[in-house]
Amino acid sequence: IKGSLRAAELRSELSASMSKAEIAKALREAREWMTMH
Repeated sequence: IKGSLRAAELRSELSASMSKAEIAKALREAREWMTMH
């Protein structure tokens, strides 16, 4: 899937500029969003 490759690039860029706590929070929010949609 082409979209997932771009998403992986964006995630790697974000993780480089985010702290571990911010990453954990973002992942938790993403999982909550996925369960609601």
